[in-house]
Amino acid sequence: MTAAALFTLQQHAYNHYIDQLGDAGTEQLEFADWCQQKVETCPQFHYWATVLQLELTVLLYVHSLCQASFAMYVNALREIAVWFHALDHTNYALWIPVHLRDMVELPITHPEIAEEFRAGNFTIQKTNRPFSAVFNVVGTL
Repeated sequence: MTAAALFTLQQHAYNHYIDQLGDAGTEQLEFADWCQQKVETCPQFHYWATVLQLELTVLLYVHSLCQASFAMYVNALREIAVWFHALDHTNYALWIPVHLRDMVELPITHPEIAEEFRAGNFTIQKTNRPFSAVFNVVGTL
C-alpha cells in the first residue's frame, strides 16, 4: 500500500508540474528526468523516492517467491543485498553475497539441483492456485 501511495503522490506532483508549465512554451521533462531533478534538488523527495525504491525491491523479492521464479529470485537478492549494508543488517550483509554466489554457481557445482530450482522447486505450493508459492525452509526448525 505504501509503495502504491508513494507512486500516486509522485504522479500527482508530476501532473502539477505539467499544469504549472501550461502553455508557457517551456519544454516539459519526462517523468524519469523530472524525478531525477527533484531528487537532486529536494531532500524530502529524495528520501521518499529512496523509500519507494526499497519497497519495490522487496516486492520484487516477494514476487519471485510467489511466482517460484529462481532467476527473478537471484536478481531480486542482488538488488536487495546493498540495502542490508545501508540499513546496518550485518549478518545479512555478510551472508547474502555468499548465498548469491552459491546460487549462481549451482549450474556448475550441482546441475541437477539447479535444474530443479529453475523449475520452481525452491518453493512449496501450498494450494493449486497460481502465485501461492512460499519459500521452502526445510530443516530450519
